[in-house]
Amino acid sequence: MAQEPDHKTFIYIIGGIVGAIAGLAATYLLIKNQQGKPDQKSLINSKDGLKIGISLASMLKQIADLGKK
Repeated sequence: MAQEPDHKTFIYIIGGIVGAIAGLAATYLLIKNQQGKPDQKSLINSKDGLKIGISLASMLKQIADLGKK
């Protein structure tokens, strides 16, 4: 007897795929933005890293709040 697939597993798979695509898109945009600027040694400085980290934490909090009523 075959078991019906668990909905949680399906959601994890879809979330992982969406996250991977978003990460690849962000990397592509970051590298594309740095082309033509050979004088910069690093792609992200500490100020930009902090802004991205705070934005990411805020986005995760908003996603976590979706399930609350």
